[in-house]
Amino acid sequence: MNRRLALDIAVLAGCCLAFAGRMSARGFITDDAFISFRYARSVAEGHGPVFNPGERVEGYTNPLWVYLLASAAMIGAPPEVVAPALGLLAGVGTIVAAYGFARRVSPPLWAALIPAALCLSHDLGAWSISGLETSLFVFLITASAWRGAVEREGDHRPLSVWIAGLAALTRPEGLLWVAGVLKGRSFRATGVRVGIALVMLIPLQSFRAGYYGDWLPNTFHAKGAINLGRGLFYLGEFLRTHPGIPLWAPLAALAGRDWRVATPLTVYLAYLVAVGGDFMEFRMMVPVIVLSLALMAGLLPRLRRGMAVVLALGSVAGTWLPTMVGYRQASSPYMIESIDELAASASGWSRVGEFLGAMADPDDLIAVGPAGAIPFFSRLPAVDMLGLTDRWVARHGVPSSAAAGHERVAPYEYLARRRVVWLVGQPEVRRDASAAWEKISVRMPDGTYLILGTTLNPDSLRAVLAGRGVVVGAAGREGEEVQGRHAADQVVEGWRLANEGRRGEAHDVALNALEIARGLGTSWRWLVREAGLLADETGREPVGEERERKRWKSIPGEIPPAWRSALYDAKGAGDSLDTTGAAP
Repeated sequence: MNRRLALDIAVLAGCCLAFAGRMSARGFITDDAFISFRYARSVAEGHGPVFNPGERVEGYTNPLWVYLLASAAMIGAPPEVVAPALGLLAGVGTIVAAYGFARRVSPPLWAALIPAALCLSHDLGAWSISGLETSLFVFLITASAWRGAVEREGDHRPLSVWIAGLAALTRPEGLLWVAGVLKGRSFRATGVRVGIALVMLIPLQSFRAGYYGDWLPNTFHAKGAINLGRGLFYLGEFLRTHPGIPLWAPLAALAGRDWRVATPLTVYLAYLVAVGGDFMEFRMMVPVIVLSLALMAGLLPRLRRGMAVVLALGSVAGTWLPTMVGYRQASSPYMIESIDELAASASGWSRVGEFLGAMADPDDLIAVGPAGAIPFFSRLPAVDMLGLTDRWVARHGVPSSAAAGHERVAPYEYLARRRVVWLVGQPEVRRDASAAWEKISVRMPDGTYLILGTTLNPDSLRAVLAGRGVVVGAAGREGEEVQGRHAADQVVEGWRLANEGRRGEAHDVALNALEIARGLGTSWRWLVREAGLLADETGREPVGEERERKRWKSIPGEIPPAWRSALYDAKGAGDSLDTTGAAP
């Protein structure tokens, strides 16, 4: 065994073992991964690549990853178990490929810095076990760069095109690296490379058009917005927590060094900024971290030694920094969720999904904001309120700017039209049964309450829950109290609006309060009276004739002391307040 090979094996063995040992002890699967898991399970169970059986919507952008997981599921291996293992293996492969590329373009000492930096990288490690395709994609584009360097040294077999093609089947951004390896040593060689790329990519497009009836994934329509301000914030946050790392790619491109790698990476970085980055902690920046460090290894020998040492150590420290201190977002209207926050959310939502699956009828339709763990574990048909897996919402949903990749949201009217039974939205779990008036609180086995909405009326909801043994807070005394307080607050606010001359707004508030009050028990009869009087007083046309007004006043029920003074103040000190409900 020659010294070079021995050195390579020693460096890689130490770094890869450190990486695998560190990450295998940590559990982290993000919610978005469960979307792919649900598609994979659907394929394995014979329903095809769909989110809901019978609905052909391409709510994923990682077909190779989905079909790898589906293949495992067909032999009984659950996607949620296989995905982290495959991701960790791809993470190890990324370290090997990055070192292989660096050894081709720099001396051994500089090249050894790359696996040393990556084995302790918080970003590569966490996203390798996240259940997403991130590490597979990064491995494939890094392996393509390594193979491309080998080909430029004399081995002209176009294996780099095949590898880059697999990257494009893993994520659509892989097309950038396909373009980077198309140029051959001759016109004929370039033609062969283009032919290979077409052979790999045309079948996917043909399947997409034939099966889903669209040339682009549904996620393109849900996410297809430009947001430069948010993208610059995303880049700024990355630079703040990873000093200097993204600068190596444009420097290498400008220097003409490894431009086949540097140019696609620079375009990729510009694309990320243009579309607003991502809401998850630097998931989309993992390719930038890995390839920028590899490109750095090729540039360092061209610098003065002192400067090279400072820059190299600074970039390595920038890679390790998030591992040591974690990520905390700077103050901003834009949202980037940390890996710890994402892990906590997915864990809680898995529990919610399991509970809904046990509590709900198999045909109950749920509507969710996070469309991963809850639909996956509940196995219920689901409406994705953010539109990633819903064709109508992706194209017609209400525009939203809550977070990158969440550009639209389903309006309530659409959910009602679909007859959503459980409007989960962004799940909330509390220790008590209190909920906003339009929601219900369902007690889970551990004694906590899941706060849910529903598009059904009370009678339909009672029919749905009949015989299920479900404890519902808002269907009982606690929920009625919450709804009553909310409606009474609305009546007080309505009188204030009326006294400010905003009678139209006051009338709308009154009608809403009246609708709620009519569904409450006899102890809230006084609220029906007060809401009706407010509606009649503020309507552009009276709610009823004089006899209708007398009917409101004739409704019995004394106003509780807690509300008497509030209503008196709201109506105006000079206005008399009938607290008994007796007609004048």
